[in-house]
Amino acid sequence: MNQILHRLWVGDMEDAQRATAPVTQIFTLREEATIPDDPTVGHMHVPIPDETALDPAVWQGMVHALSMLLGRGDTILVHCRLGKSRSPALCAAYLTACGYDLAEAVAWVEQARPEVAIHPLTWQGVEAWWQWRQG
Repeated sequence: MNQILHRLWVGDMEDAQRATAPVTQIFTLREEATIPDDPTVGHMHVPIPDETALDPAVWQGMVHALSMLLGRGDTILVHCRLGKSRSPALCAAYLTACGYDLAEAVAWVEQARPEVAIHPLTWQGVEAWWQWRQG
């Protein structure tokens, strides 16, 4: 589990199962839900396939949901199966919504989690969303 921002973490399936305070919310991107062992930790499940260029509206919805959770004060762990592609891509997309440019955002996430290897199709979806946001 690696910290991206003060209340935003990225990790893998095992991190999600073991998550405890300060994490208050798990944001699962795997097709299968991962329920945390700690019943006090909330859970949001957005089942997205790996290695897929998702529609910009899907990325917009996920970034919005993440923003809402962080806005209400939650500490979030975003995870997928290995924490290498989908979850780091969402964290990078969120950073762009906070004002980072795309290259800065992915560099920030890669610095925090060195094992990041965002699949090209996944990243293509993020880039399409970013272009869509730019108008």
